[in-house]
Amino acid sequence: MSSEAFPVYYLDEPLSGDELAYACEALGDFEGAGLSLSIEQIRVPSVLPVRDEEATATLSGDVKLVQRHLTRAGMQRHAGRQIAWVMPKELAWGLRLQEAIWLVTGYYPYMIQRWTPDDEGQLTVRSMRVTDLHAALGGK
Repeated sequence: MSSEAFPVYYLDEPLSGDELAYACEALGDFEGAGLSLSIEQIRVPSVLPVRDEEATATLSGDVKLVQRHLTRAGMQRHAGRQIAWVMPKELAWGLRLQEAIWLVTGYYPYMIQRWTPDDEGQLTVRSMRVTDLHAALGGK
């Protein structure tokens, strides 16, 4: 791996200091036996398109709507490379953005998840998880 900072894209808010340290460690483990990483956090424009139920009756319609936001954030420069994605609070859009990430880069991202539903179904910040979605979906 080059000395280039590892790209971590987010929609809502960047990772905090402790979250960033955890992500560096977890991503370093995924990328190669405890590799020490520096991370570049990159914001995706968070003005999500208004959903047109007729035009976006399928997941693929929604994915096409958000793919432009990833391009505006410069994600195409990471084509052919797996990046990390901080799942937003709005999980439905987060899933659609993950699909769009695959279309732009050719890889499903490392998913960094900090929002989890509690017992009443309210989203809350709990212990953070990092998952290699590409490997989980059979890509490696």
